[in-house]
Amino acid sequence: MATNDGPILPGARNAAPLDASMRVSLVCVGATAALFAAVALGVFGGGAGLGVALGGMLATVNLWLFAYVVRGVLAGGSRGRLWALVGALKFGALVFGAWLLLKTGHVSAFALAFGYVALPVGITVGAFLRPRDESEPPTGD
Repeated sequence: MATNDGPILPGARNAAPLDASMRVSLVCVGATAALFAAVALGVFGGGAGLGVALGGMLATVNLWLFAYVVRGVLAGGSRGRLWALVGALKFGALVFGAWLLLKTGHVSAFALAFGYVALPVGITVGAFLRPRDESEPPTGD
């Protein structure tokens, strides 16, 4: 676990890496987004495929940053408050990014939203695929 003495940033030497469950969820969200984008591209064409891909990218990056923000907030201390501010800024950047994508008119709101659906779907799939903790009792399988 990282201490309050050093930064809790992605790639920082003293930062604890994301746990296996979070890594599985990130991969599942990204893979779900890629699958959705490929289907949209094949069925509805390039504009829909681009919108779904951008929505899926927003979803994946949002989850990745969320994991670091939560870890930073839970570390507590003055850095915890700083990470709470980073979380608020992340949310603002997400909303602004989506607004900017829609304002340019290159992607539809439906395609962007459908790409963002990769977040809950990927997290759900990741929950089923997560590595089992050795301390968990067997489920009777």
